[in-house]
Parts: sequence; C-alpha cells; structure tokens
Amino acid sequence: EQDNSVVESYDLTIEVQRFTAQISGKILRPDGSAPASGDYVSMGATSQSGFWNSGRIDANGSFSVKVPPSTVTLQFWTSNRDYTSPDSTTYS
Repeated sequence: EQDNSVVESYDLTIEVQRFTAQISGKILRPDGSAPASGDYVSMGATSQSGFWNSGRIDANGSFSVKVPPSTVTLQFWTSNRDYTSPDSTTYS
C-alpha cells in the first residue's frame, strides 16, 4: 500500500507550440451529399510528438482544425452505422 502522507512537489518546464497551420476540407457520403442532419461526425488530428486536436463536421460536411507545423494524421468518426469512416490519412 502506498503512503500518501508524504508531500512531493515538482517544477516542470513546458514548451508550447503555436498553431500556425490549418487543415480544412470536406467529408461527404459516397453519393457526394453531406452527412445527414442526425449523424454525429467528428474528426481528430494527431502527431507523433503527442499533439492532438479535434473538431466537428458542420452541416455541409466541412471541417477545419488548427495544427502546429508538423506531420499530422487525420481521423474521422461517424455515428451512422450505414457508413464506415475513411482510413486515417497522414499529411506533412
């Protein structure tokens, strides 16, 4: 059992990066139409350095996410069980 009565403190230095890039696009159904109004569709952007950001898809299927200058992988999710999300795609 761990003794939680010992007080510990740490000094951390965290370096943040400014989001200086933006990825925008559109996700559509196979017939070219936007996702249905009741469908929940979201997207995420990740990098090997640990960056993560996410966003929702609007009613027209458009999305936009700010990212740091790096290689990122985009992933998409949908609540509509009639469709599968596209494969993850990596961009530099």
